[in-house]
Amino acid sequence: MRAIDDEHSDDPGFAESEVSLHLAVEAAPIAIVLMELDGYFSRANPAACEMLERTPEEMRRLTFRDVLHADDRDEGKTAFAKLAGGELDHYRGERRFVRKSGEILWGALTVTAIPDESGKIRGAFAMVEDVTEQRLAEEHIKELNEELEERVEQRTARLTAVNQELEAFCYSVSHDLRAPLRAMEGFAEILLEGYRTKLDGEGTDYLRRIGAASRRLGRLIDELLKLSRLTREDLRPVRILLSEAAERVADEFRTSDPRRNVEFEIEKDMVARADAALINDVLHNLIGNSWKFTASRDPAIIEFGTTETEHGKAMFVRDNGVGFDMAHADKIFSPFERIHPVEEFEGDGVGLATVHRIITRHGGTIWAKAEPGAGATFYFTL
Repeated sequence: MRAIDDEHSDDPGFAESEVSLHLAVEAAPIAIVLMELDGYFSRANPAACEMLERTPEEMRRLTFRDVLHADDRDEGKTAFAKLAGGELDHYRGERRFVRKSGEILWGALTVTAIPDESGKIRGAFAMVEDVTEQRLAEEHIKELNEELEERVEQRTARLTAVNQELEAFCYSVSHDLRAPLRAMEGFAEILLEGYRTKLDGEGTDYLRRIGAASRRLGRLIDELLKLSRLTREDLRPVRILLSEAAERVADEFRTSDPRRNVEFEIEKDMVARADAALINDVLHNLIGNSWKFTASRDPAIIEFGTTETEHGKAMFVRDNGVGFDMAHADKIFSPFERIHPVEEFEGDGVGLATVHRIITRHGGTIWAKAEPGAGATFYFTL
């Protein structure tokens, strides 16, 4: 096989195109070699010599098998035999090469058979690009992914254990605490009914307070259990007609106290995809919150609609109620955190925490803006 060599540059018959090809091969940034049918290198450009840490003379004394990693030689030999036999006209793959120093590198290899005018294979032309850094990066990423998967499995196992403990705790709370609460409330009622004439006004008041406190603690237990279930139950997203759902909630509150003068302004045709039961809880809590804190307004105004915000398009519930100081805004979504005294406004301090947890589970965000005496607006995205 005639190799491109410097000695041919003085040949008058050496074509200009061959000179150009010779110069291009010499200047190429990737390794380029010509191989005889027996696998020996007949030509190697400077990039190939540098990559394998060999001189041109050393390269001509080597075959492709000499520079391949031992584990890749058999496959390389098979592929080259198919090229030499005319079964393949080219071959591509990534192989490991061994430098003179013994260092191993990865190369993206492309080998093309070179036929003569009669079609007989004379040798092969090969290009090799050093992709060692990419392979090392891929292996590092693979190791990181495996490590991440292991951590996820460990955390999942821990989370499962925690959830099981939480289930057991909730069961204990639900059953073990309710019995003494019922007893307290029951005995207080018995004393009020059977010993009314033997108690003075102060004693009767104490018993009423015991009963009220027992009932409130019972409600708190119910709210806590409901809040804990929100993190464990699977979401069942469906298409929800939010405007209609809000109208139903508004009707519930109108029916609960028909004497109040409350104007509901609900935007039409609002639609979302979410868990129907949980979003109903969101609407019930937010609209109920506005209903409660507009008790002193005549008329009270409660709005439900959509608007553009810094977080994109969001839904909102707005009222003209008592509002609150934004200095306390970071507390309103925490369980049992209250801004207004329970003597002024009833409630257990769990409603907004429930809303926050539901919105978060839907991948959304909730925030509030308010001013004392000028109402409050709760924004949320889904």
